Amino acid sequence: MALVKMHRQIIFGKENPEVLQRQVEEQEKEIAAIQKKLDDKQNKLSEADCKLEKQHEEMTAIQARTEELREEAYKYSDTIRKGADTILKNVLLEDMVNEFSERVALLSGEEKNLFDGSLLDSFAENGTDVMHCATLLFLGLVDDAKLLAAHRKALIEAEMKLI
Repeated sequence: MALVKMHRQIIFGKENPEVLQRQVEEQEKEIAAIQKKLDDKQNKLSEADCKLEKQHEEMTAIQARTEELREEAYKYSDTIRKGADTILKNVLLEDMVNEFSERVALLSGEEKNLFDGSLLDSFAENGTDVMHCATLLFLGLVDDAKLLAAHRKALIEAEMKLI
């Protein structure tokens, strides 16, 4: 505003033109300095906006990854829980098989014949191997489970040849 007023005074010749011209130049230098500071502040503001946007993107990525990890943790905890249940069932089953085997050993020959060919008899004879194989499969050791099954099959075939 003051600059426009000075220009008018120069044009209409109300003041000394040289003095007014110097004042105009000083005002223009101040305006240029202020504009330079504004430009610098604008550049810094743009840089800060870029950094803020980048941090926002990183935060979004971190939140997404956190959610993925949380879901994986739930999945693994469920797998572990199921695995613990399986192991507990195997232990209980093994105890039952051992108890059955001990009690069958106390029976007379005719009483034992009642169980011949039954699932209980078969499981009592091979239960430990079945549970061992099931545990290997649960742990993802498929090759080891196959090896155990093949070894057990070979033993059974050898026993059959002896009979």
